[in-house]
Amino acid sequence: MTKSMTLQLDESLYEKVQQRAKIQEITPGQLVERILRDWVAAQSEEYDRYTVRPGDTMARIAARIYGDAELYEALARFNGIANPALIHVGQVLQIPPLNVLKAESPPEPKEPQAALDIEFIPSPHYGERPAGAHIWVIVIHATANSTLTGVISWFTNPQSFVSAHYVIGKDGKIVQMVREEKRAWHAGRSVWKGVPNVNDYSVGIELVNKNDGLDPYPEEQYHSLVALCKKLVARYDVNVEDIVGHRDISLSGKTDPMGFDMERLRHDVAS
Repeated sequence: MTKSMTLQLDESLYEKVQQRAKIQEITPGQLVERILRDWVAAQSEEYDRYTVRPGDTMARIAARIYGDAELYEALARFNGIANPALIHVGQVLQIPPLNVLKAESPPEPKEPQAALDIEFIPSPHYGERPAGAHIWVIVIHATANSTLTGVISWFTNPQSFVSAHYVIGKDGKIVQMVREEKRAWHAGRSVWKGVPNVNDYSVGIELVNKNDGLDPYPEEQYHSLVALCKKLVARYDVNVEDIVGHRDISLSGKTDPMGFDMERLRHDVAS
């Protein structure tokens, strides 16, 4: 049974319909009918579903399904997820065809991240990451030292055999001491989510602090840490739950960073 309907189009829209119909060599009515049919079909389509697994991030899911990790934001928007970093194991996502994903979820403009002022002072204490290793964890330490100068001196001492990728002073100054692609010696005997040797797949960040539970972490230091973690999370697709304290991964009883609020850090990096 065929039913008729009436549509009211303003003059500008009607002219566009006429022009497009002329190009396709059909009537304006036929063009409108096609558009409506396509729209109804898209609304009623059953999409594939994906259940989030341990270790998944939106970028890894997008890379696995579409072959393009950069589509993670579009996939998140399609599923009504405001913050792509906050997904959880067992969450069910709708997986539309690529053309539907791009059509329904256009990219939103982003404000560029400000460049961080980072000084590079190389430490001799580093090695190569294992073949195939990728960075997916950020480890936060406290130096058990009260000055940035003292930490730099220790990390450059040929006899210390310890290092970290970054050190942040109490005034917020950031010093890089090992290139991110290299394996710094900061985690010691360690494991995270059942994977041993955290040095292999992490970036280590030291905060100048006595690690006595009393020495404060000034806001200038904290703000630099949040900014640096945001850069690393974006660069390596790190899930915020994998920003951890040394105490969380240590197999030798390390306590740092004592007095530091890791949950606040994860929240602020994700927001």
